[in-house]
Amino acid sequence: MLVIFEGPDGAGKTTTAAMVAEALGLKVSHPGRPPESFDEIKQLVAEQFKLAQSEQLHILDRSTIISEIVYRQFRLGEYGEDVLEFLTKALASLKDTTTLVIYMKTDKALMLRDGQIFSEYDTEDTKRVVNEQSQTILDLYDTTMQSLAKWMTPVIQFDYSRDQVDNLTEIISTVFKV
Repeated sequence: MLVIFEGPDGAGKTTTAAMVAEALGLKVSHPGRPPESFDEIKQLVAEQFKLAQSEQLHILDRSTIISEIVYRQFRLGEYGEDVLEFLTKALASLKDTTTLVIYMKTDKALMLRDGQIFSEYDTEDTKRVVNEQSQTILDLYDTTMQSLAKWMTPVIQFDYSRDQVDNLTEIISTVFKV
């Protein structure tokens, strides 16, 4: 069983996932830096599917399956077009697992505030792309989440700047009976 906190950089995924995990007595998993090869994508996706198929509830701060569908637009040259087909099949396979996606919705202004969105593993190139392509990234997330909700797995939209984490924790607790 898996709860995935997903959304653009700066949306509050890490903060919200940590608060929910603490309230439920769970740990948060994070895939770390963006994958550097197609083989690494495959490995991360396999690890995340193991979490989704587990009998225990797991909290995941960003899913390689979802984030790579969005961010691959800017990295296709790094590992070729086969990655899109693989990720699309992996995304469709989520419907066969007990997975809930929390879409951390944000806007461009919040996403780019004070440079706080970047992690220690973000390269200067990543920072440049996020700054230059922020609206495109937000639009791609919206489209991906709409497709995910329509065809594959439940998605709850959550805005860290407006919504209450306690309410989200209660929903997760009810859905997964924890």
